[in-house]
Amino acid sequence: MPSSCRTGAPSRRSASARANVDLPAPERPSTPTTRVGPQELQLTVDPARVGANEVHLYLTDPRSGAQLDDAKEVDVSAALPAKGIGASEVKASKAGPGHYIVPALTLGVPGTWTLTLSVRVSDFDEYTKKLEVKVR
Repeated sequence: MPSSCRTGAPSRRSASARANVDLPAPERPSTPTTRVGPQELQLTVDPARVGANEVHLYLTDPRSGAQLDDAKEVDVSAALPAKGIGASEVKASKAGPGHYIVPALTLGVPGTWTLTLSVRVSDFDEYTKKLEVKVR
């Protein structure tokens, strides 16, 4: 068959171009960054959808960016006041220096959830921060 011959099948390029148009936008986790006490906190809630979500908390020095590894305990509670859902608290596990994780935080309905993060650094010092996370 000559190279200029056409068949009824679309070319690979046009098929892949159509496939890219039809794909939904990639899901992005919610990743707010804020201060909690003297530390900077980056929070990732992935996939920020109804159901089980993986929560990562990273604590760093805001001046140097170095990971802070002095937290004795990190707790996360989730509430959805607009729907009358009260706070449920879970302890985050240490995943590495300055990195804490909640492997499956269940967020049962869509809405703007309030996550309360508590970072205890000593027997007397604990810092708390509230963040809002939109769940689809």
